[in-house]
Amino acid sequence: VNILRDQNYKVGLFRPITLSPFPKEQARKALDDKKVALVVESSLGQFERLLKAHVYGVQTRIETLQSPAKGISVEEIVDRVKEIVC
Repeated sequence: VNILRDQNYKVGLFRPITLSPFPKEQARKALDDKKVALVVESSLGQFERLLKAHVYGVQTRIETLQSPAKGISVEEIVDRVKEIVC
């Protein structure tokens, strides 16, 4: 987030501490009035599905960056954000 903000990208971070119960209101607030959200997860999309189920009806486009069991580097996240917004 800091790297992208230093490059004048308007980005934020929503990182829930627990998934059960899912922080539905906080997730909706984080997505409110946003054009796109990037779900970054080192799994097969479980969090993406959970998020979409709890924020159903929100107009924010949800993109993903998944790398099951390998981890995701900061550079990969920065590159994916730039790909999405350009």
